[in-house]
Amino acid sequence: MNMALTGILGAHLAEVNPIVNALAAREVSMGMGKRFALGTISGHSLVVTTSGVGKARTAARCQFLLDNYNIARIIFTGVAGALNPDLKPGDTIVSRYIIEHDFKLGVDADQTLFQSDCAEHSISRPIYEADPMLIEAALAAGERLGGEGRICAGTILSGDEAILQHSRKQQLRQAFGGDCVEMEGAAMAAVCQLNSTSATKRIPFVAIRTMSDMADEDAADTFNHWFRQAAERSASLVIEMLKEFPKPSIA
Repeated sequence: MNMALTGILGAHLAEVNPIVNALAAREVSMGMGKRFALGTISGHSLVVTTSGVGKARTAARCQFLLDNYNIARIIFTGVAGALNPDLKPGDTIVSRYIIEHDFKLGVDADQTLFQSDCAEHSISRPIYEADPMLIEAALAAGERLGGEGRICAGTILSGDEAILQHSRKQQLRQAFGGDCVEMEGAAMAAVCQLNSTSATKRIPFVAIRTMSDMADEDAADTFNHWFRQAAERSASLVIEMLKEFPKPSIA
């Protein structure tokens, strides 16, 4: 029997390195030309790797995890650009919802995008709901950690687009009510959902994103200043949430 693993992903190596460095009994395996670090934290068995930037790379890496490891849940960690004006660099959003903001078929975002004769083939803008238990575990970990930076649940927008203009930021905020924006979360959520075939066979997920910039014209400079701090804060929250999390079952 194999112990179920918690899969942890981050787009960049710096976003997962604090977790890799915290692993006990660490081993490394290879797949898709990338390293997968296996080990334990607080008695939980983990597999940690990078997804690469963007939805396509993330989807491929997530599916590889599910095909090759006994994955109980997936946590995405890393940085994001703030859309909510109440957020600042160093604040953290735990995904309640992840919306794929750049999925469109040429009609209004609020409309059904495609309606066939068969209802099961209807396509609408993907909105993914994270696992409530993972959300609560992350928020409780944030309370235990304390320190600077706000931690709250919210809506993450995800798309293959770097948001570097205030006008585009406002457009996304008004259209979707998102709190922050990144480039991988929706792909992770989609793969987890597609592999959840029944109520008893689910792949729970959550994304944890610390603000590295304000998704505006100053984003490049702000990102360069805040990236490592933001990445480390997000990773620290993941490590903390594992401490009192229920142990995965043996399958």
